[in-house]
Amino acid sequence: MLRRALCALPLLLPLAPAPAWAADQPRGVDVSAYQHPHDAVIDWAQLRSAGLSFVYVKATEGTDRTNPWFADDVPRARVHGLAAGAYHFARPALPLTTAVDQADFFARTIGDQGRTGLLPPVLDLESTGGLNRGDLTAWAQLFLDRLHARTGRTPTVYSYPNFLRAAIYGPALHDAHLWIATYGGPVASPVPGDWPAYQVWQSSDTGSYPGVAGRVDTDVFAGTPEQLAAFADGTAPQAWPSEAASAPYGVSLTPRTRGTLALQWIPAADGGSPVTSWALSLSDGTARVLPATSTTAVLTGLDPAIAYTATLHAVTSAGAGADNVSNSRAPLGPTSLSITPGSTTYGGVVTTTGRLTSAGAPLAGATVRVERRLGTDRSTVATVTTAADGTWRWTAHATANAVLRAAFDQAGGYAAGVSGEALQTVLPAVTTSAASIVRAGATWIVTATLRPGEDRVVRLLVLTGGRYQVAWSEHPSGGRVRLLWRGAQVGNRTARVQVGAGATTIGLLRRVDVRVVP
Repeated sequence: MLRRALCALPLLLPLAPAPAWAADQPRGVDVSAYQHPHDAVIDWAQLRSAGLSFVYVKATEGTDRTNPWFADDVPRARVHGLAAGAYHFARPALPLTTAVDQADFFARTIGDQGRTGLLPPVLDLESTGGLNRGDLTAWAQLFLDRLHARTGRTPTVYSYPNFLRAAIYGPALHDAHLWIATYGGPVASPVPGDWPAYQVWQSSDTGSYPGVAGRVDTDVFAGTPEQLAAFADGTAPQAWPSEAASAPYGVSLTPRTRGTLALQWIPAADGGSPVTSWALSLSDGTARVLPATSTTAVLTGLDPAIAYTATLHAVTSAGAGADNVSNSRAPLGPTSLSITPGSTTYGGVVTTTGRLTSAGAPLAGATVRVERRLGTDRSTVATVTTAADGTWRWTAHATANAVLRAAFDQAGGYAAGVSGEALQTVLPAVTTSAASIVRAGATWIVTATLRPGEDRVVRLLVLTGGRYQVAWSEHPSGGRVRLLWRGAQVGNRTARVQVGAGATTIGLLRRVDVRVVP
């Protein structure tokens, strides 16, 4: 592991460098074709005169792109006394063996690395390629192992903090050196990705030096000039472990369908050798061998009545690695339960419906409970059975608003589930009594009965001049209310009784007509 590298190359500074580099810390830049606009040539003599000690040059990208200036920049930089290194811009992809293809392409391009003045080759890892954390970690491991095998050098990983924290599992790559990019201040402590330390800090992407066109990335080496010379000595012994793999990280089981569990994990340090297979044993005593390039597996044919755990380790040329044990899960089919409440007028018939499924497939013949909540208390008001398409329905006479949900108890190898809460709305029923004829200037009286007798304002609106205008509003008493229109005006009039005001208005509940005579 990296602890061995520390013994072999004692070049690491404390993990919290000062905002500006110390006077004896070597400075450098990293370049690609972008630093050669219109075929401009980099003046390495000027860069050396500016105090720079090292440079990284982009060599390759993916499996088919080569920096046309790489073959010229590296030897010229070395002639002028700069240590030079090559980096590969990674294009992760599935299958994971594309990592080997890219490492081979990089190694062929950069050639012999067993010389002095050559920095360890770099995997520039800042794109996931759509891979999840486990697959990306395995991809990077394959690349680094292959690159070490091809060059004999301990590789370096280049990345930035957010990527190191979220996109990959850092401890799996700690056998490599770290070149970290973070601008506007020192590298955080602890180092992102849980690296014990870093070797190179990319401190800016807006540097400027005589001899190179445009902006350029600037770098600081975490050590002295003598330590930089040791770091760049390809003839020196290289630290790379040869030991059993560490226990995989995040081994977990998740139910997928009835009798099926999904297993996933993230590789940890592989001990310096590629994984040749994964050994899995389940708590029921069965064992399986999983492919080397997998970080997930689907386990079928399991008993839903049993809660399983999975024990997993990597197998490499060094033998069986350390075990990690998953959570305990029964392979119950996951369920999804919906509820759609109906609405009605007080005393009417209302139908509530829903559907029960597992992994998108309907569950027929299952028992679903319909629950009503009053405050924090719940009670079951009905039990129903799902139809062939997984749907269910409940019909009842409604007399008040109700907060409902559906619930399914674990049964038949399927997990319990509940729907979200839904409000079943009952509109008030209003009956009215009023004279059909009234004299002008008199008071027209409309009595109304509201069921349920909720304490909400009831309004009488009369159509006057093309607009409904509020003539009277009142709160009911015992569900009854008396509404008035004073000074009735001549003509046929249309009025309506509404419940609520503003945003709480339910709308037209009862239309009432009157004839106002002289």
